[in-house]
Amino acid sequence: MNLQQTFGRPREGALRRGLIRGLSVALIFIGLNCAVFAQPPRGSTKQLDNKAEQIRDEFVRETGLLAEEYERSGENDKAIVMLRRILDVRPDLVQAREKIKEIEERRLSANEVTTEIDVSRGWVGPITNVQKGKPFRISVTGDYRIVYSKLISGDGPPTSDDPATGLYDGIAFGRLMGIVAPAPQAASGRRPSGNRRGGNKNGGPPEPFVIGADASISPPESGPLYLRVNLPTDCRATGKLKATLTGNIGS
Repeated sequence: MNLQQTFGRPREGALRRGLIRGLSVALIFIGLNCAVFAQPPRGSTKQLDNKAEQIRDEFVRETGLLAEEYERSGENDKAIVMLRRILDVRPDLVQAREKIKEIEERRLSANEVTTEIDVSRGWVGPITNVQKGKPFRISVTGDYRIVYSKLISGDGPPTSDDPATGLYDGIAFGRLMGIVAPAPQAASGRRPSGNRRGGNKNGGPPEPFVIGADASISPPESGPLYLRVNLPTDCRATGKLKATLTGNIGS
């Protein structure tokens, strides 16, 4: 059967319009396919990751500059805060860690105070003011002699947290110790009295802490510092020690 005879011969304009429509549809389909294949696969965050790295690097650079400005202004605490913020996002940045150590070491070497400790007097001080959590360094030279006549068992000298004994548990016999408190109770060797500033967290008297001959100390409280060797009140001690303190001390 002849289709042209059945439906008639198509007009030339109709053929042209049909061809144009067909080409248009084909081009649209090709364009859509190209757009789909040009997009990154789903789940790819490469561009976002690159942007995140750029933001991080910019933060590190700007915060580092701010830390330098704080340091030049003498605001070492704020400089360290900025450097630690850098380490929060770049924990592998060795330069920031080394800079913090440099600033802290410089602070620990400043503000020197020298004092003598008469070991026969009990608590000696106030030596200087210290601040809670801010370290200071102490170096002690010299020696002293003791006369201690008491029966001692195989457990060694008795220790107790009773201030009347003058010998504190947890601190070696004869070792230098410190305490932060408003004022000494007496020269008898009892610990200074505590109050809301110098007391422990349970409201009792302040607790001594170990110092020894050379140490860096982060005080548990803020206030005046007193020093003493850990000896019982019935022990006769003679001699003097020389203590040099540096770092976060003073008013």
